[in-house]
Amino acid sequence: DLYDALLAPAGLADEARFDQLRDSWEERWRGVSPGAAPSSHALNRPETYYSRSLRAAQNGDVEAALADARKAAGLAPQSSTYQVQTGRLLARMGAHAEAVAALRRAVTCDPKDRLARYHLLSVLVAARRGQEALAEARMAVKAFPLDAPLLLLAASVMANNKARDDALLAIAQAQGLAG
Repeated sequence: DLYDALLAPAGLADEARFDQLRDSWEERWRGVSPGAAPSSHALNRPETYYSRSLRAAQNGDVEAALADARKAAGLAPQSSTYQVQTGRLLARMGAHAEAVAALRRAVTCDPKDRLARYHLLSVLVAARRGQEALAEARMAVKAFPLDAPLLLLAASVMANNKARDDALLAIAQAQGLAG
């Protein structure tokens, strides 16, 4: 079959051998082998904890996911990716003040990270911090004029905070992207 035809020349036709090599690759490159604790050299790498955080969150273990996200963010505090993951998990747990702080750090690390802005704006709304959300919405519209989902979220924030004209402009801008 196709599996054997493609993998046999590489010496990988044996599925057990293939699984062994895949697990070895994951341990070496990601520091995480399925079903096993990370190797000692991988514990110094933020991507190890980030990968574990994503997996734990996907499995519904938000507390373990948050612990690993915080470790990743601590090892690489300049990475917006790890700060965003921490903020998203904190928001999921209802810790809005901490989530806002983590997401603000993410925006500071990378002002061009649209997901950081999107999640920050979402958490500000969830935390009922209307004026901060409005200010962030206005910044997001200026910073990301080609991001329709962010423009629509910003328009919603603006409309809910009595900034009707700004909201209409953001909606028109998003509609213009749709063609």
